[in-house]
Amino acid sequence: MHTHSLVERIDNCIAHARFTDFFHRQFNSSDMQQMYETEQSCPLSSTEAIVVPLQSLRALTSELDTLLGVNKSPVSGAIGNGLYLLMGTSGSPRLPPIEEYAKILVLAAARIGSERVSALFSGWLDGTTIRTRSSVQLQGIETQELLKPIDGMRIETLPPTVEPIYGPMRIDEYGRPLDLYNNRTMFTLEYESIPGLYDPETFRENFPHASTPNPSQSRAKIIDVSALLPSDFTSSEQVCGLVRATN
Repeated sequence: MHTHSLVERIDNCIAHARFTDFFHRQFNSSDMQQMYETEQSCPLSSTEAIVVPLQSLRALTSELDTLLGVNKSPVSGAIGNGLYLLMGTSGSPRLPPIEEYAKILVLAAARIGSERVSALFSGWLDGTTIRTRSSVQLQGIETQELLKPIDGMRIETLPPTVEPIYGPMRIDEYGRPLDLYNNRTMFTLEYESIPGLYDPETFRENFPHASTPNPSQSRAKIIDVSALLPSDFTSSEQVCGLVRATN
């Protein structure tokens, strides 16, 4: 995969991209990056709310078309967007056509940068799964030091004063005051979840009579690690960049 070429095409798109939220407010890429970094919400009604100059979008979709392989249906042109199965939104649909998927990458790049998006996309083409991080606060428990019972699991008591970014955690200070985390014990689990890209025809074979199957059903049918997914997980850095950014 020619990562440099893809980065350049994504950069050309985000340079003049415009984003319109539910409230009809318009933002450029710099605005989207700032809102992402400060955990501010910017809900989009659909990929139509992402406007990219036509010539730049065509150049990006042309390159994606040569890379997607089995992840794009030869029948419908739909792309198996694995991110939807975790935290799908109207701004990141389940089986988008290539133009919409290109816009999903543009939105992600506006948030986390084109190089990171290109690297994630490259990994998904190779079958890399999404690494998910889930954290929950434990009541009535205090640890003297960081505990790592098994790989990917950690239990720790936070310091008296917690910063928005602490170790592997990114705390939403806008949704909940930081002082509610001071001296509290957190249980964190990191695990491999589902592929970022998949064959959409396999998906349709599992659901021949349902054009819009329930996401929880699709996880159970297609992904054999669905039992590991908690109902209220906090997304990993990868998912945060590509999906949470559209919420």
